[in-house]
Amino acid sequence: MESIVQLMPSKWVSESVLMTITGMKKNTIKTAREVSWMEDREYKHVSPDGSPRDNSMCFYDWKAIRSVMQKDILNLRIELLNGSYFTGRKMNIEKKGRTAATVNSSMADLKAIFDFAHGNGYIEANAMTGIKPLKKSSKRPDPITREEAPRLIAACSTRQTSNMWALAILTGLRHGEICALAWEDVDPEAKKLTVSRNLTPQGLFTPPKTEAGNRVICLIDAAVDILRDQRELPQMYPQTSFTFHT
Repeated sequence: MESIVQLMPSKWVSESVLMTITGMKKNTIKTAREVSWMEDREYKHVSPDGSPRDNSMCFYDWKAIRSVMQKDILNLRIELLNGSYFTGRKMNIEKKGRTAATVNSSMADLKAIFDFAHGNGYIEANAMTGIKPLKKSSKRPDPITREEAPRLIAACSTRQTSNMWALAILTGLRHGEICALAWEDVDPEAKKLTVSRNLTPQGLFTPPKTEAGNRVICLIDAAVDILRDQRELPQMYPQTSFTFHT
């Protein structure tokens, strides 16, 4: 009978062995060493004379590199909470910071992945263990004031933009809800407006964000006048159709 000997690498391995173990490429290792890995934690310089220099060959702790530490998860959460990101239909609007609810949702997805990996033996330890959701801080509302509203409307560069902001102030509609309105949603005689759609930053028509978002709004006379004024603007354009994403 043939004997099979399984060789396990020691803690510190050369770059070529690391590439074999992890599947990482040489440039990926170089970038990680420069950007995120720490000397004497994920890598160290070695030399035959015992006095390594910055350009000496590197050995790597392959177990540390393959494992995700809890502090890495916490650093990721901080970056999600405070870091910059791009949004908008063309992904060209830069924003900074996310809400605690958004970060908690992302972390919940990540936790599900780690729970699966740990439960099926793919990783030895679950780095998500003990990480609790962020507490949601309640922001005090800062609504536009009666004095600020006329100045905002006056500063609008076009008649349509002015109508949009005035309608938002008078009805409390979200921006996506206003952009998704169709004329069949408006009943000026009954002074009512039906909300049943939302336009996302990606340009998709979807249901409102919550079940309560499907609603009928009673309009005051000023809001009805704004909608009648707006009705004159698109008459020169042909009717268009759209796809509703549920």
